[in-house]
Amino acid sequence: MKLGLISPYPDFRTYGIRSLSTYLRKRGHQASTFYLMRPYSVPYPDSVLERLTELIKDCDLVGISVMSNYYMNAAQITKKIKSKLNVPVVWGGVHSTVMPRESLEHADIAVIGEGEETTLEILEKIRRGEPPVDVAGTFVRRGGRVIENPPRPLIPPGDLPVIDNDYSSDYVIWKGRDILPIDGNILRKCLTRDYMTLTSFGCPFSCAYCINNRLNRMHPGPVRFRKIEDVLEELVRAKSRMPFIKQITFDDDAFISRDGAELKIFAREYRRRVNLPFFVSGVNPVYVSEEKIRILLDAGMNRIKMGIQSGSNKSKLLYNRHISNEKIISSARAINKYRRRMTLVAYDLILDNPFESKKDILETIDLLSRLPSPYTLNLSSLTFFPGTRMYELARAAGYVKDNVRDVYLKLYHGVDNNYLNLIIVLFSIGKVPPRLLKLLTAEKMVKRLNRVPSRIFGFFLLMGFARRGIDFIIKGDPHTLWRLIRYNPLKP
Repeated sequence: MKLGLISPYPDFRTYGIRSLSTYLRKRGHQASTFYLMRPYSVPYPDSVLERLTELIKDCDLVGISVMSNYYMNAAQITKKIKSKLNVPVVWGGVHSTVMPRESLEHADIAVIGEGEETTLEILEKIRRGEPPVDVAGTFVRRGGRVIENPPRPLIPPGDLPVIDNDYSSDYVIWKGRDILPIDGNILRKCLTRDYMTLTSFGCPFSCAYCINNRLNRMHPGPVRFRKIEDVLEELVRAKSRMPFIKQITFDDDAFISRDGAELKIFAREYRRRVNLPFFVSGVNPVYVSEEKIRILLDAGMNRIKMGIQSGSNKSKLLYNRHISNEKIISSARAINKYRRRMTLVAYDLILDNPFESKKDILETIDLLSRLPSPYTLNLSSLTFFPGTRMYELARAAGYVKDNVRDVYLKLYHGVDNNYLNLIIVLFSIGKVPPRLLKLLTAEKMVKRLNRVPSRIFGFFLLMGFARRGIDFIIKGDPHTLWRLIRYNPLKP
């Protein structure tokens, strides 16, 4: 059977769809992936979708991976396919898991949870000429009604094959105007020398703004760790197949939650068999210790990002993040002790929370002032994603009235240009002197100043970005800087 998989995300390295295509190929099906990389909220040119329908016209099934921010992109793709081809369209991923009925306004089948075994069963039913209406882990639109099938258990990581990174039958949108087969040159430009993988599935926490808040309710249980040998085998294969790779990103939520003994085994074998610098992107302060940081640095870690989100006790309670500021500071000090061995540590913060008062934001600013310098910040505007506890609260409070306008099209990396946000941005540029901070956060200033001209706000954001770039150069990490500023193949 022939399957066309579509990834609308701007990041070529998305793990889930690569895992799915590998799984299906191992079981004898033809799986071609179409990387239709596009910023969400930016429609596709009709010429691109015409080309897509031509390329998938012989497929027995089309699957689209959908995160909530890419709902409109997925809807546009599906509408075009339905207008041209008589082929069933399946939506999978986070959005179809939490909003299956909404997904079925466009798709024929919505996959709930992990898609490997579910998609395989759908394909087998189509091959036998049976309607795929009773497949576990799906909602199905059939004759004007919705069929809800029972959930499917999670897959043990050991039952999944090591990702093959076989792009020989895959395609990518190129420069926003055409869809081309992936060759070595295109692959090198899309990956920008950085390879991303996961070492675990799930998260030990259920933060109220995160999809894990819903997934942990659906499937209670511990994080599922991949075998260290499987992770290393994937990386060795990737390095051999794509020798231009210069950096590894571990993008899972629980990488550093492994105990010290496991991390020592990983570090020793990683250094021996892979020996590339790597970035750990999802670190919770609860699991940080000097020992773990030292182990990972010895293995080759050169970047780390830790989630703080807020310094307000009220907001942390709202977010279901029971981490004291003292623990956050302690973890930051453990990282900062080795600052000369890596680029600037980055801390995640969530801004623009309508449930917060100015007092809450000032508590976050106070926490930032107590963190050891230097560091930089990754700022996100709070987005109420469906399926999360924060979404339910926002709907009840009237902050979300229309999902498309208020959630799916929201630019979650574009924070509001208000005065207190500007003070937070200053910390991404450098340490704010205590006397200046006292002046900026004085009651009269906070009451008097509200909006900041967008050009001024943007200038300080750019200063923070420039500082990070300079640090990449000084610390000998030009590959990451290149990834940030290189020519963008998504450019229309």
